[in-house]
Amino acid sequence: MKPLLLALVLLALALVSALFLALARPSTSPTTAGTELESASASELARLSGEIAALNARIDALERERRLDPGTPRTLAAPAAQPERAAAGLALGDPRWYLEQYVVSCADGGEGSEYFRLAVDAYVVDLKAPICELVASSARPEPLRAALARMLGRPRFRGDGEVQAALLSVLRDKAGEILHVRALEALDAIGDRGALPALEGLLFGLESKKARDAGLALVLKLAGDDTNGTLLRMFVRAPDDEWRQLLIRLLDGSDLDAALQLFVRASSMGQPMRLAGALKIGQFPAQEFRDFVADWVRIETDEEVLRALRNAQKQQTTIPNWHALKATGAPDADPRRDNPNAWASAQADMGIQWLELTYGSPTRAFGVRVYEVCSAGAVAEVRARNATGDWVSLWKGTASSNLAGPLWIEFPLTSFDVRTLRLVLDTDRTPNWNEIDAVELVGPAGGQWATHASASSTYGAAMPERLEGNGRALLRGR
Repeated sequence: MKPLLLALVLLALALVSALFLALARPSTSPTTAGTELESASASELARLSGEIAALNARIDALERERRLDPGTPRTLAAPAAQPERAAAGLALGDPRWYLEQYVVSCADGGEGSEYFRLAVDAYVVDLKAPICELVASSARPEPLRAALARMLGRPRFRGDGEVQAALLSVLRDKAGEILHVRALEALDAIGDRGALPALEGLLFGLESKKARDAGLALVLKLAGDDTNGTLLRMFVRAPDDEWRQLLIRLLDGSDLDAALQLFVRASSMGQPMRLAGALKIGQFPAQEFRDFVADWVRIETDEEVLRALRNAQKQQTTIPNWHALKATGAPDADPRRDNPNAWASAQADMGIQWLELTYGSPTRAFGVRVYEVCSAGAVAEVRARNATGDWVSLWKGTASSNLAGPLWIEFPLTSFDVRTLRLVLDTDRTPNWNEIDAVELVGPAGGQWATHASASSTYGAAMPERLEGNGRALLRGR
């Protein structure tokens, strides 16, 4: 890192010296000395000052990068022989000239000039359009496209449709692993739900395992509350049984209607699909799933699938410890210690988690009482579904809480009847298990307890999978 910083500092000093000489140079035409010198000096000052400011900003950025990753050595190669700027119509300091030179330096398929890469990186916002064009062009060298794709992962481009389209176009190419992964990493940093429909279809065409892993993780991230709906759409389009089995195993408790539709489809397919569905459906104890399994058992002919369905029926009738359904009804857990009668996430400190609760009598509401267990203080947001099915944030913040009594959260009276509530927890806020025993919905008509619950994860249940060998390996919880 030191040689790089030294080179940039020397370059900055050279520019300062050039500025001094430009201002001190006498006029060659005494008759126009006053006006021409003033005009030339102002122009030179503006140009060189701009380059000095850009270099200083880059030096600051590199110094920050060095502090974050001091073990990464970097060297700055001297720029190659530079073509005449006038031939391209680009002046010194024009960002497009730096991009042009970087493209030329990558022409042989190598990584190109570090000097010009740094310059392009510094001007990436100004160069967005030509960079997007280069990233999307399959005629360009992959190392160049990969380096430019990484630059597009700036927070400044979050939600930018042009940038997302360029990165998605990379995934349509039969490109190498590095280029696909760089594009997915950039999409992970700046992508929004607008990229999800295209990504759902493109994922199946990725040949590299690492790219599939990254792509699937991104799909689930962008899906958010619609995880099961996304999995259902992908299940319909999946190219083979290995993909379909993986999608079944990824189902969670976020959208029970979509999950049930996927199980119905699986039950009418070949034995591998029916077996995968039978092995998973036991994790869904809601009554509609119990009824479906009972109907399925009556028509199933394969003995292995039948055994899995009967085991699923046992699972559905016995609510496991720490399951989301433990948060239904009135509180019945000791709040002072870890308690199996409360819901707990798959791990103690695993970032954002959620508990979704359904109430039997939809009503307008102005508050909730949350009965926390073991460790308090993780509740970060309260959401409710409105009449159109969209999530509305009722309250968001940091709640001061202890285990001496329920956490009371008050919000303005809702304009719609609340049937489904989602409690969002930041489990990293407080150490140990942030468990929930019960959540009372309170409104003008009084309070009521939840009749059904699902969650982002549950202690003791299988953790979400990652793609391994086209879907063969599991990451399981403890």
